[in-house]
Parts: sequence; structure tokens; C-alpha cells
Amino acid sequence: MIKRAYIDLELCQQSEDCDAMEYCGKEAIHYDGGMIFVDQECNGCGKCKDHCANKAIKIV
Repeated sequence: MIKRAYIDLELCQQSEDCDAMEYCGKEAIHYDGGMIFVDQECNGCGKCKDHCANKAIKIV
């Protein structure tokens, strides 16, 4: 089973200045059209979760 990052959109501030996006080694977190999303390149490493100021990311 492959784990991936999941963003809780109720907690996420949806900012293009997202720290979690900058720390993703796979560049799997993107900001587009006013929303942040995780693409299939995510390997579930958890670096984004560690850098999310709003605690909006979980690895599932």
C-alpha cells in the first residue's frame, strides 16, 4: 500500500507561499487556480506534513 499526503482543505489556507510545497522533494504539491493539491508523484515521505504551519496535511 502506497501512502500519500492528504490536505484537509478546511485547515489549509490555500496559499501559493505554502512552506509544505517548498519542502516536497518530489515537487508533488502544487498551487493552481487558488487551490493546493497533491499529485501522484507523492511518495508519502512526510516532509510536507512536518512543514505545514496549519497542520492540514496527513499521510494516509
